[in-house]
Amino acid sequence: MKFARKLDQWHRAGLIDGDTVQRIEAYERDQSSPVVLYAVGGVGAVAIVLGIVAIVASNWAAIPAGVKLAVDGLVAIALAVAVLRTASGWTRDVLLMVNYGFVLASMSLVGQIYHLDSGTWRALLAWSVATLPMMFLATGRFAATLWTLGLVTTHVFGVVHFFEWLDESTLEQTTLLDIAVILIGLSPVPYLLFARSGWMRRERPAVSSVFWATSWLGFAVLALLSASVFYFEERARYTIIAGPLAVTAVLGGLAALLPRIDETLSARALIGLRVLLVGGALTTLAALGGGRGDWPVLAAVLQIFWLGWMGWTALQMGHESLFRLGVAAVCIRLLGVYVEVFGSMLETGFGLIIGGLLTMALTWFWLRKSQGLAEALAEPDSASNDGEGSP
Repeated sequence: MKFARKLDQWHRAGLIDGDTVQRIEAYERDQSSPVVLYAVGGVGAVAIVLGIVAIVASNWAAIPAGVKLAVDGLVAIALAVAVLRTASGWTRDVLLMVNYGFVLASMSLVGQIYHLDSGTWRALLAWSVATLPMMFLATGRFAATLWTLGLVTTHVFGVVHFFEWLDESTLEQTTLLDIAVILIGLSPVPYLLFARSGWMRRERPAVSSVFWATSWLGFAVLALLSASVFYFEERARYTIIAGPLAVTAVLGGLAALLPRIDETLSARALIGLRVLLVGGALTTLAALGGGRGDWPVLAAVLQIFWLGWMGWTALQMGHESLFRLGVAAVCIRLLGVYVEVFGSMLETGFGLIIGGLLTMALTWFWLRKSQGLAEALAEPDSASNDGEGSP
């Protein structure tokens, strides 16, 4: 392991003694989560669910409806008892994941037997609500990630249905677009607030970290989408100000409260997250607040800026791997700019040669220079943090 090699280097350099090495290794073993074990358990849980589905499907027509419901109820009771009687840890998380998928399958069974058609969004909402109390028992990141994916899927379907309902209303088009901007722009906020609630941080730190990451992934996606609006000439048809202003106000207040929401953030991390919050909303305001025509160059520049800014912010938060991913995303986007600007040249041998050289150059930069760039960008902040005694 990389960390073990570092400890060995520090020990041989005389920076730490043998007892300290042993204490650090013991602490890391206690704190580390069995990622492989959780992954294998998750795959096994999915395989069990799929196997049950396959067995039932092959004999579906011959099974009476009453028997189907009775067996379904017994399995549900057995799963619930197993979850509640199992101590917190890997085994319980695997059972929770099996139960999470089983509840959705049970709802589908009931709907099929009684010929219910309430819409996908209602089924997903009922599923999320029904499994909410049990998923609060999850403690591992794998189960939390599955839970988050389910909630995000329900969220998306719910918002889409709400838009369909709005489209059938008598509201003016500008008002509809304002509401759409508010709903989409503030979508990650509940995940962030839920992640940083006192109980979640204290009792479910792994689950809290997944929801925290999900919220910032949402804000990052929205910032990229706000830049992409400049690609569309149709934006000139309407002037949308109220919605983007409302989103800017809410996210501005959230940015101001970030030190209280997460007191562990460094000064530079706060700057990065605040710019991401407010900058994305202001970009949307600029794109929808009266601009005319499509501005593809500005859209591409803003996308590159946001990708770079996300990588820099991730680095300030201690996530070097995410920074390297951001650098890779910037390189890919630069290659995309070349295709957009000189796309016709790719049909010629000269254009293909330039495109190939550019691809090789960007790949070389990512492989050879991203590590040094990370150290250069992180060094001032690290020194500052050391001087201030920040955690």
